[in-house]
Amino acid sequence: MATTNSATFFDFADQVALVSGEVLRYRIKNRPSLTDKKKKDLEDIEIKLDEATARIRAEGIAALGDQTKGAREKVESATRAAGTVLRRIKKVERALQVATSVLGLALAAIAGQPQAILAAVKGVKDAVDGDAA
Repeated sequence: MATTNSATFFDFADQVALVSGEVLRYRIKNRPSLTDKKKKDLEDIEIKLDEATARIRAEGIAALGDQTKGAREKVESATRAAGTVLRRIKKVERALQVATSVLGLALAAIAGQPQAILAAVKGVKDAVDGDAA
């Protein structure tokens, strides 16, 4: 039964609960004409039907857990894959920062600007160290 769709369990539990409700209505409607034994028998039937409803709903909950397990595993796998992609993106971003800072150093050197060269050297160091944003 563990492979049964959870909706099937819940639908069946609803049907059993409806039968229990009908037994209750019958017992209440016919109370004056029922013997004490018949009333007790009908109450026992209601209790058994209600217990069965609860057990069937529990099976539905278990089946729902089984159904969602596969989806949860897929989400966890996708999350791990996304983490790998994000790490790759960060590596690419860092490489671009280093390349951009080296280009800035080259432009400062070509321009012959000592202050710009010092700033560009600091930019290269920061990019290599990973401190640049």
